[in-house]
Amino acid sequence: MRRRGKPDPERLILNLRLKDLNRLIAHRHGGDAANYTLPDDDAARDYLYILISHYANVDPNAPRRIIKLRAPWMSADEAERVIDMAFNYQRRWRSSTLGKELNYSEAEWHMLRLRTVGPTGMTTEERRRISDTARKERARRRKGAKTRAHYEGASLSRQKPWEKEGISRASWYRRNRETSCSAISLIRADGLVSQGRTLGKAERGSTPGRAENKQARAVKA
Repeated sequence: MRRRGKPDPERLILNLRLKDLNRLIAHRHGGDAANYTLPDDDAARDYLYILISHYANVDPNAPRRIIKLRAPWMSADEAERVIDMAFNYQRRWRSSTLGKELNYSEAEWHMLRLRTVGPTGMTTEERRRISDTARKERARRRKGAKTRAHYEGASLSRQKPWEKEGISRASWYRRNRETSCSAISLIRADGLVSQGRTLGKAERGSTPGRAENKQARAVKA
């Protein structure tokens, strides 16, 4: 049985890059990443050149098929020129360079989270920190932890019980503070709070040996 070789890391990254590019372009022009079409303008030609340059590194036969799919309005002569340029002047974009070329914004990154295109105005460390925080938050939620939004939704500031009672916020807090103090005073008046102290005194007063010592001193006298 023939063993499968290890996947080529460069090819895996190229495939992921193509997926990211199609997602970004589809997001900007509407439609699904699998079947969107580009408009007949200069910006679309820039997108198409970047796409074809990447497809040329994956499959030499892919560029013509991609042009028919993404730019059916393009003439055969222009399509051949784009393909020749992609093969003869191949470029390899770094993540940050491609992000600047496409003007990939931070807002789009938060929405799409593309992995092989770097947003402008964000460092790799910033993206990694945000992604790590989001991953940890998802893990906490899977374990049953409640989100901050849940706690805030249940807080008094969100519920605003003073509005339901038709009084100000300060009056509501002051009244509840007075109610709490009254309840504590009532408990103390009933002796529930001082019971432990009274019991402690009684126990200390009846400590074994004290009464016997007093009787012994009286007999000696």
